[in-house]
Amino acid sequence: MSFTGLGGMLFLPVLALFIDGFRQKYLIAAAYFIYFASGLAYLTSPADPRLFALPRMLQGAMITVTMISIVAALSHTLPPDERSRGLALFGVLGQFGAMAGVSLAELLLDTRGFSSMLLFTSAALIAAGLSALLFPEQRPSAAEKPPGLRDFAKLIRQRNLRGLLFLSLLLGAGFGTMLSFLPDMALERQVGVVKPYYIAYPAMVIAVRLIASHWFRRIPLVPLIGFPMLMMPVALIIVSGLSSAAGLVAAGLSYGIAHGVLFPVLQAELINRAEEGFRARMALVFQFLFNAGIFLAANLGGLLADRSLRSTFILMAAITASGIPVFMVQRLLRLREQSE
Repeated sequence: MSFTGLGGMLFLPVLALFIDGFRQKYLIAAAYFIYFASGLAYLTSPADPRLFALPRMLQGAMITVTMISIVAALSHTLPPDERSRGLALFGVLGQFGAMAGVSLAELLLDTRGFSSMLLFTSAALIAAGLSALLFPEQRPSAAEKPPGLRDFAKLIRQRNLRGLLFLSLLLGAGFGTMLSFLPDMALERQVGVVKPYYIAYPAMVIAVRLIASHWFRRIPLVPLIGFPMLMMPVALIIVSGLSSAAGLVAAGLSYGIAHGVLFPVLQAELINRAEEGFRARMALVFQFLFNAGIFLAANLGGLLADRSLRSTFILMAAITASGIPVFMVQRLLRLREQSE
């Protein structure tokens, strides 16, 4: 796991202590401003370049804060039956922002140098922080008892949450496998750059969310989650037999379907099962499991990667495919309990 990801993971336990006790817009604004300030470290020349790991870890922590707090703020604005669609459409803005940001930042870096690129990103972060303060958010109720460690332990004991929590972990594992090992596979198979995947993947995510997100509340949960869950091991299997750029496109489209649906739907389903004063922490639990899945993929897959990248993708395909029967069995048990 990178220093950015490590910073996010280490900050999650601290964030869990207070995140539901504040207006989320203040946490979002503070995170953007701290991210901006930490970026100024890149203008320095430390004696040991490894010291740059510190601002990277801080930035990872702030990325985590913004992702969780934005979802929590939206959860108090969107009605339960519109949360999956609302989170999906909001995520489209992130996809567009990432694509535009990378393109503009790369252009500035190539034409005007690093300082101009840093100025552009700093201005964007400051604008984002100021915009967050304009969000019309109510103060959390002071009468509610702050959640404790026992409240987190209750999540594991709730049968209706176990399947969703497990799928959140697997979603991170699939994402982490692609992130960690796809470039190496493209090089090993001599298919050229990995760029076709990173065009097809976000394009499919955007298309799915813009075209089909209004169906999220109309389709029963099992088929809604089951089909995109199947697409994740399919994408990994495609990469395991990679032989051309067309395979990168096919893998990107398959994984785009999985991520485009599962990321907002799983968050919405978990938040819908949380009490009002626990919604931000539920978003935090999802993010923790997603990050844990990335960590699992990077380390478990890494054990095989030196011997065979193909084996790494096949193994992770089998692991991610396990979510389908586990979720279906969990749903059947719940339906049986309701009928009794």
